[in-house]
Amino acid sequence: MFKYLLALSLTAAPLAAQEVPPFQASQSCGTFTVMAEQTKKYNEQILFKGEILQQHISGQMIKTEMVFMTNQDTGSWTLVSLFPNGWACMVANGSNFEPYLAK
Repeated sequence: MFKYLLALSLTAAPLAAQEVPPFQASQSCGTFTVMAEQTKKYNEQILFKGEILQQHISGQMIKTEMVFMTNQDTGSWTLVSLFPNGWACMVANGSNFEPYLAK
């Protein structure tokens, strides 16, 4: 019996040592007009724009334009990626936005 438990524990050890898969998320996507309507619900305005790199589920890195919108009165914010074909995806959104003030 002991030798069976030992064999079982030795085969299970590599499974415990494996890494947990990286965090994966999905994004809500639609036309730019649809995504803009979502941010209008929270009275968010564009604060800045730029470019971001996103990793496709295939592993391919894709550079897209992005806009960061916020309602500076309520602290709500949304980060949206913009694709050349007119589609947009909500990368992230949240609350408690506040400007960083260097001391």
